[in-house]
This record gives sequence, structure tokens and C-alpha cells, in this order.
Amino acid sequence: MADNDLDEKQEYMKEFINSSRDLLDDVEPQIIALEKTAQSYGKVDDEILNTIFRLFHTLKGTAAFVDLNTITSVTHEAETLLDMFRKGEATLDSEHIDLLCRTSDFVRNILDTVEKELTDEEFKDIASSLVKDLQGTITAINSKDQPANNTPASQV
Repeated sequence: MADNDLDEKQEYMKEFINSSRDLLDDVEPQIIALEKTAQSYGKVDDEILNTIFRLFHTLKGTAAFVDLNTITSVTHEAETLLDMFRKGEATLDSEHIDLLCRTSDFVRNILDTVEKELTDEEFKDIASSLVKDLQGTITAINSKDQPANNTPASQV
């Protein structure tokens, strides 16, 4: 990579890191507020939910722009889960809040390394576990939408 290209990538990465930290500073209290309103009122606050969705969407898009595929994959799954709540396909519970907090913490915790290395590849294995947890939750929500006569093979 030519010095000019490296300098440009470092500048883009610096901007990504700074904006990501700001987004994460904003999203964490929003996740807590989402949980509190859901517990207090028995339903999610659409405005808070949409704010969190947009924050993860922005993280995903900017991570993709700077080729941070690991962050992109994790935030994509979190965004998919959030979209299910936006569409009314699921009821928010503490497990979902935990997954959203873990996603936020994961991204925050790797930013220092990403800033130095200009890549998130070394976190691929750690992210894989989080992505599987998110996908498993999404699959479980989707399976609840299946007809009641759809008996699993293990029960036949």
C-alpha cells in the first residue's frame, strides 16, 4: 500500500473510530432506557427503538465503508434483531437487552486495536460467537411465527 493510500486509510479509520465512540456513547443509555420503558409500560418506546436502530445502522454502514467486516457482521445482526421489534414480530426481554449491550460492548472494546491495526480481522472468532447468539435469537423469534402443527422431528 502506498504511503498516500495508507495515510488516507488512517484518516478514514480515525474518523470512523471517533464517530463510533460517539455513537456508542449515545446507544448505551438508549438501550437501558428501552429496557426500562419496556418493563414499566409493557411495550417498547418506538422513538427509543428507532434511535437505537439508526445508531446500529450507522455503525454498520460506516464499518462497511472502511472494510471492517467483523464489526459490519455483528452490527448487521443486531440491526436485524432490532428491526424485528420495530415490526412487532417479537417482545423485548432481558435476553435481547443483554445481546444489544454485548454488541455495543464488543464494538467499543475493539476500537483501540482497530485504530492501531486498521483492521478488525483478529476479532473474527470472538465476533463469531456473538453473531451466532444474535442469529440464534433471531431464528428462535422466527420459529415462534411458525404454525402450531409444525412439530419438531425430535418429538415425532
